[in-house]
Amino acid sequence: MSVVAIIVTYNPELSRFRHVFNQASKQVNHVIIVDNGSKTKDMLKICNETNNCHFVEIGFNSGVVHALRNWY
Repeated sequence: MSVVAIIVTYNPELSRFRHVFNQASKQVNHVIIVDNGSKTKDMLKICNETNNCHFVEIGFNSGVVHALRNWY
């Protein structure tokens, strides 16, 4: 069984985002970051092959339901 965390973002406070990401990545097998058009999206792209993470960029603040639908 695999456990996945989905973090939906829109202009998050970066220090809090990093903390949430680090804590989530310790507890699950894979982290998916879905960004709704943050101004600091380049700072959110902390995914790499070693931390089992995937970054999805929606491009506008679509809301959580739309962000999750676009992942599947």
